[in-house]
Amino acid sequence: MSSNSHTQRTSAHHEWLRIPFLDTHTGGEPTRVLYDLPSCVSGNCHELFGKLQEHWDCLRAGALQEPRGNDVIVGGFYTREMSQAGVAPAGAVSPCGGVVFANNVGYLGMCGHGTIGLAIALRHLGRLADGAYCLETVVGDVALELAGERVTVENVNSYRYRAGVEIEPRPGVKLVGDIAWGGNWFFIAQQTLVPLRLENHHELTQLAQQTKRAIVKAGITGDQGAEIDHIEFYGDPSSADVADGKNFVLCPGNQFDRSPCGTGTSAKLACLAAEGKLQPGAVFRQEGIVGSVFEGTYKTVRESQPGTRTAAGPMIQPSISSKAYVTAEGTLYFDPNDPMRLGVHR
Repeated sequence: MSSNSHTQRTSAHHEWLRIPFLDTHTGGEPTRVLYDLPSCVSGNCHELFGKLQEHWDCLRAGALQEPRGNDVIVGGFYTREMSQAGVAPAGAVSPCGGVVFANNVGYLGMCGHGTIGLAIALRHLGRLADGAYCLETVVGDVALELAGERVTVENVNSYRYRAGVEIEPRPGVKLVGDIAWGGNWFFIAQQTLVPLRLENHHELTQLAQQTKRAIVKAGITGDQGAEIDHIEFYGDPSSADVADGKNFVLCPGNQFDRSPCGTGTSAKLACLAAEGKLQPGAVFRQEGIVGSVFEGTYKTVRESQPGTRTAAGPMIQPSISSKAYVTAEGTLYFDPNDPMRLGVHR
């Protein structure tokens, strides 16, 4: 740890901090939106990300870990500032700032459910009305369309990176799946060993953890050596009237996503597009493990653009739609006399 980082962490120990927040849930998955951050982490989302990572990770831990948070909640560190380099995606008519997403163990590239929750939180605060907006994230700009309780997110470009990757999570058990990018890196596989039902979440979590360890052991990565930090199992929906598919997603902090996972659904759309199983503009309804449903669709990025195809499929621009709801509003207090003020580290 640098001396500057040590000084700032020490300062955080000896000063009162008050950070207002709004909690939301999207399909059962919680998001904690921190919308008025201390001046020590001011700036656009890229500057904010750097400051949090290098000097102020204690804010992430304190806001999201116990005793204030839990292992499931995702944090959205929101800033009104946008970088000069930010370019609004087609259809976005107004910039609305930037966000850094994080969880109990670190930082995320994009977060679909969190973006939907953020939009609803900003509407609750009176900062957004129904309409189209541009939001900056650490992996690229995304477009939002807000209509009442429903939000549609036009995500970053997504693609299948590798197909037919074989993994052996347990002796004698083989999974064959795809590696895909949807704003985070995923290994996506169908498995029949454990049925995709909520009551099986312990067994599904264990199998996903074993799958991730096998991926690491085999040296399998995303593009340019990126860590594959999400595992997605898929299968048939509870009912064809409800959805077209169902998933279970294990996130980096070893907790399963209660929602159908926005970036995971984006990655799934890229795989379906690569296989010719879903046409541009067609709707794919993705059911999550608790029964909530996201609607997804995609546009193919113009073939004339460089880098619009990968070795395993086309580059797509996915859109995810769902509702979110405000569940709590308050202020986080960081008391300098509290020995657990910066979170319980396990």
